[in-house]
Amino acid sequence: MKKKEEEKKEEGNLLKRNIKFLFKKTLKSDKKVFYYFGVVTIITAILPFIEVLMPKLLIDELTVLKRPKNLAIILVSFLVVSATLKFISSYLKGKSDAKILEIRMKLMNEVQRKVILMDFKKTESKDFLNQMGNIFDKSFGGDHIGVGAIFHRIFEMGGTFISFPKTSLNTRLTK
Repeated sequence: MKKKEEEKKEEGNLLKRNIKFLFKKTLKSDKKVFYYFGVVTIITAILPFIEVLMPKLLIDELTVLKRPKNLAIILVSFLVVSATLKFISSYLKGKSDAKILEIRMKLMNEVQRKVILMDFKKTESKDFLNQMGNIFDKSFGGDHIGVGAIFHRIFEMGGTFISFPKTSLNTRLTK
């Protein structure tokens, strides 16, 4: 029992260290990612409230206030505001994806440089080479594996955590 608890604690510490390392590398590499993250987080936090508020306004207009002329204004304003916010969010996510990819490539180059400069005797060990291949596959295999996955999950969780804090505490970095 204690061993499993210690392993979970060590996993949590390792995850924290890895995220801290990634944030430091990101700060060195490109600070714009944090700007994109902040704006997308705010938009992601606002959108659910707009989507809940709009039906309430429509129902109030139809039942309580009985002003059908305002229905068109409410619908058009909802469409304009939500479309604008979703466009900005998608645009910034696209820009951040490119930046994250660049950061991921820089990290991969750093690891490759270390592999190239390692001792020759290690290159003859098949176990070591298999381990290096696994590290590359698991760390840099794609947008939703390793480094890319951590960035994307953090990026997506920000707004969710702000708008729904209780449910997002149950959200993990890995699905």
